[in-house]
Amino acid sequence: MWVRSGNNTENDRAPRQPSIGDRGGHDRGDPSVLAEALEQLSRLSHRIVWMNPHKGDAKIFHPNTLGMTVATRYVDSVVSCHSLRSLEDFAARLPEFR
Repeated sequence: MWVRSGNNTENDRAPRQPSIGDRGGHDRGDPSVLAEALEQLSRLSHRIVWMNPHKGDAKIFHPNTLGMTVATRYVDSVVSCHSLRSLEDFAARLPEFR
């Protein structure tokens, strides 16, 4: 799932907006496809915020899937989404991602 605020393309003059992603650890296919998509997204977005339920309450996240390992290069922040509370915390932090 990806949430983009704004409709930016490389030619837009509007400020770049954050993108929020949740892959869920369902790695499929060639990881270079994910890397290419995230590289393009990083050019179009102000920040990439990745929601990952495996982060839990940990302060530091260590990826354990190939897809997340590839994504780490392009992701600005990894936030937890393992509980309703973590989603509420994320919602409260949204202004800092602008």
